[in-house]
Amino acid sequence: MRLRKVYNCLFENEAEQELLYVHGEDFDGNIIYEYCDGTFQLHKMTKYQLTEKYSRVWISPSKEDL
Repeated sequence: MRLRKVYNCLFENEAEQELLYVHGEDFDGNIIYEYCDGTFQLHKMTKYQLTEKYSRVWISPSKEDL
């Protein structure tokens, strides 16, 4: 998987009790993520969807400048 921008962050939606591990943004502008449920399936969403529904709860120590 090739990414334009690497995020390596956890995002959550408290209302729906969802936790996402966001890998980053691909070259088409989609956010690549997986649910923290152990299935390791990758999904895509837009940056707008991510910022509207989720809030960041953890960031990789090497990515604190995001």
